[in-house]
Amino acid sequence: MNKIIAVTMGDPAGISPEIIIKALTEGDLNGAPAVVVGCASTLRRIMAMNITPQAELRVLDSVKDAHFAPGIINILDEPLANPEALKPGVVQKEAGDLAWRCVKRATELALAGEVQAIATAPLNKEALHSAGHIYPGHTELLAHLTNTKNYAMVLYTDKLKVIHVTTHIALRKF
Repeated sequence: MNKIIAVTMGDPAGISPEIIIKALTEGDLNGAPAVVVGCASTLRRIMAMNITPQAELRVLDSVKDAHFAPGIINILDEPLANPEALKPGVVQKEAGDLAWRCVKRATELALAGEVQAIATAPLNKEALHSAGHIYPGHTELLAHLTNTKNYAMVLYTDKLKVIHVTTHIALRKF
């Protein structure tokens, strides 16, 4: 059985959709066991611009329906109410709400054991806040969704492991 990663869309008005398409269709991640949680219409719009590699977008009813192969992007559709109204590069509460819904749904999938990990694409904190989701970042949002009281942001590589003492606090506030 594959260990499946849920990839959250991030801000659909930002660079996140392009990053997701390129990451899942180029290099080592092409065909990886990943399921995007995001707006299928937004990914279709980006792919139609021919600025990303072409891929088959498979909209799933559930994670178990995913088929992992090169050139295929599996997506659990978390639609925008009006994807045509999305303005690329502009902070919008609808985009912030979608980013929040995608993280929430991916977290629910992980807690249910349907996916084994979550990778998050960039979200816009201003858009997130304008939609009424007041979190400093992904770490705090994930802690809230999992009812985790003691948590920390960790950056991890083979050679370096870092745990932050503070996060999202400007140095000028000290």
